[in-house]
Amino acid sequence: MKLIALDDGHGMQTAGKRTPFIPEIGRFIHENEFNRAVKKLLDAELKRCGFKTVLTAPGDADHSLASRVKVANDAKADLFISIHYNALDGKFDGPGKDPEGFSAHIDPSGGQSQKFAEIAIKHLANGTIQKNRGVVKQQLYVTANTKMPAVLFELGFMDNNREALLMIAPAFQKECAVEIAKAVCEFYRVPYVPESKPTIVKPAVKPPEPEKAPEPVVEDKPKAGDIKGFNVLYVQEDGKLRYDKQYKSMEDAEKRQRFLLSKYGEVHVKLIRH
Repeated sequence: MKLIALDDGHGMQTAGKRTPFIPEIGRFIHENEFNRAVKKLLDAELKRCGFKTVLTAPGDADHSLASRVKVANDAKADLFISIHYNALDGKFDGPGKDPEGFSAHIDPSGGQSQKFAEIAIKHLANGTIQKNRGVVKQQLYVTANTKMPAVLFELGFMDNNREALLMIAPAFQKECAVEIAKAVCEFYRVPYVPESKPTIVKPAVKPPEPEKAPEPVVEDKPKAGDIKGFNVLYVQEDGKLRYDKQYKSMEDAEKRQRFLLSKYGEVHVKLIRH
């Protein structure tokens, strides 16, 4: 059983690792909000497909690059995956002017890291709406110092307004996790196991009809000859019908009825004219 090291870049309070202020939601989005959400989803995806995982940066605090690499190397992980969200100039320039898209970053030496990155890029391109920026060979600490194939994914740009809002979209987070999980499965030639949908079991027989409440017992009702106008009657919790009071107009009686409806329930209130 293969062991996959999962790394969510930065921490919730890492300086500068956030979007510009987004007026639509009235706040910034920290990069780690997205990174940790995708890592958590990817962890579940991989475990369902039969892989073991090790988390290099548990919790919300930032962890040094050296400690992340050490966790993966000490665990003798078979593959290292780091989740990130990119940035260029830290401001929104407007549609058509901002950078966009996803990329997979690997050590310049290539090898198995490049093979996995190319598989992952293929799946991300099929599953997400982002621009495909391809595989990027770049000298990065985590990909250079891990002792296993390693890929750092940049899954969008924080300084692109549209892509920034995708960071907190559960459907986009899930899609990124699913496509990377599919890539891991293809890389190791094991079948991807999709998340099962809950089975809805229909009852075999028609449920019995609910018992009907007994007819209320009338008491304290005034004599018909003494009443003129509209009368409101209601049923208390003991099931007995009681007279409330007489009203000269239907409008006044209906006002009283609405009050009693809120207190005793609609089924227990009636208007009777004598």
